[in-house]
Amino acid sequence: MGRVDGKAAFITEVARGMGRSHASRLAQEGADVIAVDLCEPLDWAPSTMPAPEDLEDTARQIRALAWQIYACRADMRGHAALERAAGAGVKAVDRSSARLPECPHPTEIPQVRAAAALPTGFPHTKRHSPAQGGTPARVAL
Repeated sequence: MGRVDGKAAFITEVARGMGRSHASRLAQEGADVIAVDLCEPLDWAPSTMPAPEDLEDTARQIRALAWQIYACRADMRGHAALERAAGAGVKAVDRSSARLPECPHPTEIPQVRAAAALPTGFPHTKRHSPAQGGTPARVAL
């Protein structure tokens, strides 16, 4: 039995990098995964953004571990888009009793730089600045 058996993990920026790594590790530990990524170019992004194929590849890797995954494209900068993705994911992985953490609306969070300070309000969250060579992956259990 894993440390997160019976839980669903909501992970953003999951198409590649740390988000994919977090999803894989949590699946290995027993969690079902709700995976969200935009998968389209952003004119202000300092690096190439993941493609839809990257998100599909992440989903295939999680399914290979024999765990459920709900993967969708959504803009994590929008509160409504994240709520829709989380709600659909909870239904898809059959977690009808799941309680999602409160996430403040992006306008309630001071913005330092869009690329390095994307909004986050989920508990148990790790954010790594792109300036530090990471991606802004978020994980909520």
